[in-house]
Amino acid sequence: MLLGGCCAHCGYNKNISALTFHHLEYKNIPLSGHNLSSNSDELLLEELKGCALLCANCHNELHNPKLGMKKIGAMYAAFEAGNCTKTRAFASLYTDT
Repeated sequence: MLLGGCCAHCGYNKNISALTFHHLEYKNIPLSGHNLSSNSDELLLEELKGCALLCANCHNELHNPKLGMKKIGAMYAAFEAGNCTKTRAFASLYTDT
């Protein structure tokens, strides 16, 4: 099966709709449903050589590593305690503090 047929990170393989293509390098074409049907098989196979198959959870965590639940909890606690504004609390999600 193409790219192993499961998430390269966690092994998920229950439902194909939960699997996504993650480009490891520069992408020539986005791998959307439209582009899968409108490009040649050869072009798509060449594009897939630079991809990993990931489940939606692993793909989102890879692209958003700073949005873990501990960080969200700390942000919410700081806001609730009156230690910062909502804007500053949300901004903290994208910093290393």
